[in-house]
Amino acid sequence: MFEYVTEAVSKIKKFVRHNDWPITHEIRANLWKELCRDRDFDANKQLYKAQLKEISASGVSDMTPSFLSADGIVVCNRNLRESGVIALKRLLLVVELVRPEIVSIPILYTLSALFLHYNTEEDTFACVMHLLLAGGKYLQQSSISTAASSRTLLALIKKHRVRYSYILFPLYN
Repeated sequence: MFEYVTEAVSKIKKFVRHNDWPITHEIRANLWKELCRDRDFDANKQLYKAQLKEISASGVSDMTPSFLSADGIVVCNRNLRESGVIALKRLLLVVELVRPEIVSIPILYTLSALFLHYNTEEDTFACVMHLLLAGGKYLQQSSISTAASSRTLLALIKKHRVRYSYILFPLYN
């Protein structure tokens, strides 16, 4: 049974990696939701709704999560409208309330903005929680690991720049 599941997962990964769907393709609307679906998906959606009720009942006026002021945070709305930006800040505020140990995840703002283009707020929250609960497998959750990964990438680029310069600098080749 385990081999069958492993084989099915590898086929799905191969299928996803080797397809280039247009931005408007209907599969994009459900792909991340299905990839992130786990036993806690619906519970996370309910948790998001409950946390929003608590926030609105407490009268929080500042909707900006504190981890957005950390070093290395890229604030890119991915062309969300004003209502989308408000939803994004609400979502990140709930993430901060639910996971107060998170100090720095530079890509979380941009990734959540991208998810909001295709999913509801609740589904986006459930996907983000799935990625966060993976134990750092998908999202680096400390400033040290973020700095280390950027230095590792820089070292790899320096080591292999001659071999792959046509990718990095296509205009100059």
